[in-house]
Amino acid sequence: MPNCKNCNREITKSDYDICPYCGQKNPIPTNYETMDVTACVKQMEPTELPRTKSLKTMTILGVFLGYLGIPWFYVKKPKAGWISLVMTILIVAGAGIPAFFLLSQTVWSFLVPFFAVWLFHIVFSIVYSRLDNIKDGEGEFLR
Repeated sequence: MPNCKNCNREITKSDYDICPYCGQKNPIPTNYETMDVTACVKQMEPTELPRTKSLKTMTILGVFLGYLGIPWFYVKKPKAGWISLVMTILIVAGAGIPAFFLLSQTVWSFLVPFFAVWLFHIVFSIVYSRLDNIKDGEGEFLR
C-alpha cells in the first residue's frame, strides 16, 4: 500500500485524489507501482480434475442390475449397495418360499417376486435420474 507524500501515512490505492489523514491533494507519488503479489506465491503443480461418475451410466446400471445394488457400488455408496442386494434377497426369498410350498411348487414362485423387485428398480432408476443434485460417495455431483 502506498504512503502519503505529505504525512507519510499508509493509505489505500483508492485514495488517489486526497489523503484521508492530512487532506493533501494527489497524495500518491507518481512513480508508485503496486507490488506483484503473485510473485510471492509458490506455483502449484497442475493436477487432474477428479473424474466424476456419469448419471447416464448409473441409470443404465440401475435398470439392468439395480436389484444387485451395482449402481450404488458404482457411485461409491457401498452401504446402499449392500442394503439393496440384501433387500432383493429377502423380498424374493420371503415371498417365493411360501408361494413355492403353498401354491404351485414351480420356479414362477420365485420369478414373480424377482420381476416385481426388478420393475421397482427400473422405475426407481428412471425417477432418480431425473433429479439434478445427485452426488456420489465422495461428494461430487454426477455429470
